[in-house]
Formats: sequence, C-alpha cells, structure tokens
Amino acid sequence: MIKKLSIFLILIIVSGSQLVFATPTSISMYPENSTYTYGEFLYFDLTVDEIGKNATLYIGDTSGIKTKLTDQFPIDSNKIHYIFPFSIQPENYKVGKYFIFTEYEGLNDSVEFNIVDSDKAVISIPDRTQVMLAVTFTDDENKFFRDLLKYFNNKEYLQISDIIELNSSEKLMYPEYIKQTTTWWIEGRISDNDFVQFLQYTVEKNIIRIHENEQT
Repeated sequence: MIKKLSIFLILIIVSGSQLVFATPTSISMYPENSTYTYGEFLYFDLTVDEIGKNATLYIGDTSGIKTKLTDQFPIDSNKIHYIFPFSIQPENYKVGKYFIFTEYEGLNDSVEFNIVDSDKAVISIPDRTQVMLAVTFTDDENKFFRDLLKYFNNKEYLQISDIIELNSSEKLMYPEYIKQTTTWWIEGRISDNDFVQFLQYTVEKNIIRIHENEQT
C-alpha cells in the first residue's frame, strides 16, 4: 500500500512539473499602435500558451540589425501588456520603420511600427530618471511637485515665468488627479507631450495654486 501511494505521489509531482514547465508552442505579439512620435511610449501585447519562463526582446530596423533591449523578462501570465520603460528618443532612433522581436523558448514573433518626427515635447531620459528618483526618495509630496515644476521650468519643458519664485515657505495646492496623472506618466501610460501640456494647463488655469505663508 505504501509503495503504491509513493508511486502515485511521484506521478502527481511529475505531472504537475510538466504542467508548470511545459514547452510553449505558440507566441503572438500585437502592437498597440502602428505609428509613434518622439516622446511617446511603445506598447505591445504578448500572448503565450505556457508561462513560467523568460523571454528576450530585440529591436531592429530595415537594415536587418537587431539590438537586444533587455536580457530577459519573466513570462508570468498568458497575456502581458508590455510598456517600454523610456519614451522614444530622437538621439536613439531615427525616423523610419522598426521591428520588435520576441524570443521565447525557441519561438519567435515580431511586430512592426513607424517612428515619425513631430514638434511634440520630449523629456530626455536623464530628466525622466531624475523625476523617478525624486519620487523614490521623498515622502513630501508638496516638495516633490514644487521641485518638479521648477525643474521642468528650468529645463524649458514648461513656460511659466513666476513658478521659479517658489520657495520652501510656499505650499502648492492641487487636486488628487494631478498626482494620479503624474503616476501615469512615470509608468509610461501617457506621453511626455501630454504630461507637459497637462502641467502647463493646470498652472495657467490656476488649478495648481500657490498657498503662501504655510510651511510644508
């Protein structure tokens, strides 16, 4: 009886292992858009029939040369919505046609898209990184938004003549959705241009207000 039970348990373990680590047989990529401008974030959906392993991403152009984008990223769901961590930058990619390739356990698929030029705002990778670091290392939301406006104004992403006069004795007043929109930009859900226009509008329309003589 014990011997039969042991064999039964071994079969369950082996069967379970095959279910978790089975070899994938299908992979498909679906682009969010077919055309992107500088300052936008690249999106695509990836579907697979087996999960639990890692995939590798490459980007290439019409010359046939591919560049690895990431060493590996885990496939932990049958459908993944992938967002590139940085917006498309003109110094990294010229105008033209590109391809995203995914390699997953011997399977391959790709999507193509075009990059076009425009006059939309593009926040550089160092400036974006600076903002993300500020979010990571501060618990003072008021200081973060005050510094963000001053920083973007100094970098000429914004055109606000009086915002640079903000100091530590002045408190910003802003609705909750401004924090949510900033989070969406950090996460790559809205473009650099949309975020810059949003900040510009909120200050010009006095949605973000300066409340004087109140300590932060």
